[in-house]
Amino acid sequence: MKDKDELIPVSETEFARDNVFGYNHSVLAEYILEKTKGAVTEKQVASLSLEDLRKNSVEDIATLLIKWKEKAFITVDALGYDDLWKFSAAFLKVLAGLNSNVVLRTSSSLPKALSGIADKALLGREELIVKPGIGLFVVGSHVKKSTSQLNNLLNNSNIKGIEIDINRILTQPEQLLQEIRKALANSVRQGFVPVVYTSRRELRLSDAAERLSIGQKISAFLVRIVQNLPYTPTYIVAKGGITSHDILTKGLEMEIAGVMGQILAGVPVVKTGENHLYPNMPYIIFPGNVGDEDSLVKVLKKIN
Repeated sequence: MKDKDELIPVSETEFARDNVFGYNHSVLAEYILEKTKGAVTEKQVASLSLEDLRKNSVEDIATLLIKWKEKAFITVDALGYDDLWKFSAAFLKVLAGLNSNVVLRTSSSLPKALSGIADKALLGREELIVKPGIGLFVVGSHVKKSTSQLNNLLNNSNIKGIEIDINRILTQPEQLLQEIRKALANSVRQGFVPVVYTSRRELRLSDAAERLSIGQKISAFLVRIVQNLPYTPTYIVAKGGITSHDILTKGLEMEIAGVMGQILAGVPVVKTGENHLYPNMPYIIFPGNVGDEDSLVKVLKKIN
């Protein structure tokens, strides 16, 4: 993971110590073996190294992929678009001759390389907002970077922070939901942009199943907030991988969306359809580990 000018093995980052999704390996093949807990063996995982990707021709890489087609997993090392374009050419060559499906677990960089989509400038306000109004920020990610970004966002005079007590999600969800709806309505009536965020402390429990269950309840509560908004937002920014995914698929029930581009590097924007509850609304997907300390503020200034 690149942090400013430093490259850090991912197993040494705070994400590796996550209460639910923690891990001990930086090499992806070793990570797969760790996470599958014996269900996948070393022989079932193939790895295309950066050296092999760069020194071999597209035809040679395609031959390797065909050789590995019975593997459960193939990991690919790449550092930039030159690497991804070369792999994509080989992959598409192989895919054309396959009768089976292939699942890609990847960031948005590979789909861009596979589809040949050209570079596009970062989105501006005129492309994002179709009508005046007030948006919404939802912050669920509790990693250090997200917390720093949140704190900077809350320092803005046109922002109203609404903190969610995690314990009350578990003990008083209905009462808490009504209180948040009231706080949201008051914020919008006063002209503030509401920022709903979970309390910053992480519940650390020894039982993995219980940790996962609590995380799902917290995420489900954030979804309910979006499902029960007392106003129509002009945009929604969701901070955190699981938070943004669950709000997209469950809170907004978006089955089809248009990809508009990125508002910041690594921060994609999709738009709801014409027939959605919130038609033509930009939805900003902000992963927890992306950006610098001012990134949420930059989004606010660009979109407001």
